[in-house]
Amino acid sequence: MMNGASTAWVVKERIVPSCAKRLTIRYLSTGTEPPETKHSKPRTGFLIQVCPMSLINKISEDMTTAMKARDRGRLAPLRMAKAALMNREVEKGRALDDTESQQVIASLIKQRRDSAEQFQKGGREELAARETAEIVTLEEYLPPPLDTAVVERAVDEAIKETGAASQKDMGRVMKAVMVKLAGLGADGRLISETVKRKLGA
Repeated sequence: MMNGASTAWVVKERIVPSCAKRLTIRYLSTGTEPPETKHSKPRTGFLIQVCPMSLINKISEDMTTAMKARDRGRLAPLRMAKAALMNREVEKGRALDDTESQQVIASLIKQRRDSAEQFQKGGREELAARETAEIVTLEEYLPPPLDTAVVERAVDEAIKETGAASQKDMGRVMKAVMVKLAGLGADGRLISETVKRKLGA
């Protein structure tokens, strides 16, 4: 680094296809070489692309932490989640974006909920508790649940936009709502119940 040189960081946002999401791009407006980052080794005059950690990488890091802590209860659902994400990437032939990754996790949570309900009905409380614990772990990788009012507003807008008038139009409304709430951690069950209620009114 040049002694006495003033460093002027310029921060911009743009969509970078390789990361399939909005990224922060930093570069120096002077000839000063910036420090290295985890994701790249910047050089003088070059753009620095800082990609947010993907969900699958975050889960991999948390798996390592769980293994070191010998936390088997946490490690099991993390391994399951990583395997599911990797399988989906193989199916698509590319890395998943945040929304796609969250959909995979949400699907795993739904499976665990269904299993927990069946175990409870069968009086197998220990197995139901294990499924519930796995749900708690997996939910850490989803955005906080949306406020009910946000879902209600999105459904109202979708019904108006699609001209839906009855339960027969539920598919069109659901599709429109899911587009509006993509990546926001919307509960599919809540959306479905809301659409049914409003179309059935």
